[in-house]
Amino acid sequence: FQWAPWAYNQCLTAAFMIFTGAIVALIYPHPALGAANLVLSLIIMGFEYLAPSITSWPTPSLAVVRRSLWVRTAVYAGSAALAILTPPTSTGGVCMACGALTYAWAAFQGESGDPPPK
Repeated sequence: FQWAPWAYNQCLTAAFMIFTGAIVALIYPHPALGAANLVLSLIIMGFEYLAPSITSWPTPSLAVVRRSLWVRTAVYAGSAALAILTPPTSTGGVCMACGALTYAWAAFQGESGDPPPK
């Protein structure tokens, strides 16, 4: 069983949940946290959606982010901590924390972030 594809789906869905909650958080209760969560969720959704299809990255550091599940674990755990701070995004934050834990387990099992061969 491969855990990385499961974590991919978890984090993509969690980022969408954070995005929808961040729209509400722009109005109430913390507009600054809402804006930060909105931007972060868009970055995560864009990265998770596009990363498997990109074969050549403009810089080597972005390729490391795609391949290293430990880096994804750290980034997504940080975004989960930010999302949990405000009520409208807290459910998405908990889901993102679960996705980060799944990425950590996949990395512990020796999987990589490279897309599976066709």
